[in-house]
Formats: sequence, C-alpha cells, structure tokens
Amino acid sequence: MTGRETITEYLKTHKTFCFAEIASATGQSLASVSQAANKMFRAGELVVDRKIWRTVWYRLPDDAERTGKVSTNLIFQECRNSEAMKRVLSVYGRIQA
Repeated sequence: MTGRETITEYLKTHKTFCFAEIASATGQSLASVSQAANKMFRAGELVVDRKIWRTVWYRLPDDAERTGKVSTNLIFQECRNSEAMKRVLSVYGRIQA
C-alpha cells in the first residue's frame, strides 16, 4: 500500500492525522507517509489543521477551503492575531486600539 492510499484509508475513520499516528497505526514508514502527505498538501488535497512545534496535523479541506473562500495560511493568521501586529495595525488605522 502506498503512502497516499494509507492516508486516504486512515482519513475514512479519523478527522485529522499526523505522520507518527499513521505510521504507528498502519506500519508504514514515516518517510513514505510524510512524502505522500506533503504531495497531497501541495496538490490541495489536504490542509493543515494545527501545528505544534514540529508536529503538523492534516485534514481534508471543507467546501469553503476547496473553493478558496477561506484562507488556510496559518502563519499570516497567527501574525494578524499577535499583540505586536495589533499595535502596528492600530497605528496605521486598520483596527481600533
């Protein structure tokens, strides 16, 4: 079974996954699962659900994310929500302090 097939089968019973979860549950190598997930992510078949340090959890995109109406870019979202960026935006009049 390929990494892509393993991820597809795993997501039929789970909402999210990280590489280590699938590798331990299915016996696939961590490298094959991570390579397949990265290819699926670049193709838009997966989105990042959350990220804690170096562990990334992926999930299937919903309808709004597939059509491009919702941004899944976590880096910019984290930046916008930071206290430093709120101060910068309040100086330039984008948000009220």
